[in-house]
Amino acid sequence: KDVIKIENNNDSETKHDLYDCVFEFCQEEKLEGSNNYLCDKCKVRSQATKQMELYKLPKYLIIHLKRFIRDTSSRRAGMFLKIKDKIDFPIESLDLSTLINSNASDIAKYDLYGVIHHRGELSSGHYYATC
Repeated sequence: KDVIKIENNNDSETKHDLYDCVFEFCQEEKLEGSNNYLCDKCKVRSQATKQMELYKLPKYLIIHLKRFIRDTSSRRAGMFLKIKDKIDFPIESLDLSTLINSNASDIAKYDLYGVIHHRGELSSGHYYATC
């Protein structure tokens, strides 16, 4: 899980909320099976958990959504598929105050200034911005 975990059903009508994506990013993740943790010191793989936490939020927040996922089906194993799910972005006041793990930040609400879109597939396409 790089940024968010979204089930890839290639249903372009599936919608998610940006807050829920950030919330999912902050949840504990089990590292097991082929995703086991590799210890840098002893080079041994073992089960583990990891969790991202927000301690202080920046003045300007940039969020990158993971839009490609490795296909694990036997038919196309190893290929990447584009996640076509729609993400609802609030124009004003994205409130992340419930996700901050300390009182260190008084900045917790964000207004949307722009979005960078990708049109195409993993190997080709174009990026364009909307502000």
